[in-house]
Amino acid sequence: MIAPIPPLPPTPSAGPANAMGGATGSVGAPGTSNGFSNLLGSAVDSLQSSEAGANNAALGVAAGTESLPAYMIQATQAEMSAELTVAVRNAAMTSLNQILGM
Repeated sequence: MIAPIPPLPPTPSAGPANAMGGATGSVGAPGTSNGFSNLLGSAVDSLQSSEAGANNAALGVAAGTESLPAYMIQATQAEMSAELTVAVRNAAMTSLNQILGM
């Protein structure tokens, strides 16, 4: 199992406004239920559970307790979840590289 990524420490503020010249409040701050890190963590957990379900279904097919079509459905769902996770990661990395290039 992959260990979760620890949250980033808060950035210091230079005064009443942050470095970008905006307000001091933050959207999706750590500890909130709608933060990006919570969303990403739940997506990774979902991916791991779908892969585990596909692995269990494969074992069930080998043991004769699971049908092949049910395994194929679960394996396809796990594959699509993995592809979506990689696509989101790639988009986030592209965005980060664009921001760092400014």
